[in-house]
Amino acid sequence: MPVVIFNAPSFKKNHIKFFEILRVYFFSFKKDLKKAKNLIIWGQSLKNDPHLIEVIKKNFENNRVDNKKIIIVDTNEDHQFVKDYQNSNKLSLEFINPKNYSDITEIFEDIFSRT
Repeated sequence: MPVVIFNAPSFKKNHIKFFEILRVYFFSFKKDLKKAKNLIIWGQSLKNDPHLIEVIKKNFENNRVDNKKIIIVDTNEDHQFVKDYQNSNKLSLEFINPKNYSDITEIFEDIFSRT
């Protein structure tokens, strides 16, 4: 079940710490990133989520899986990962910029062709 935390970026990490279901989701996210080959970020710039960027950098970027890839799906190209990883040798970054989301099948086909 997806959960969205609406709060100031500096409070989100503490918010997760004090709510059991959020702690479980966050722990699972960190654990899964340690063995993941692909990470898809859909419509989320992560500008207000420094806690997620920190976990992705620690657990995904530094995992032992070869040929890791971050795929960003968004109409907005202003993503922290685009800035951080466009010249990275640790993983590849691919950006999918759909004109709109009316043909979701086409977007998923594009994603699967890159993984």
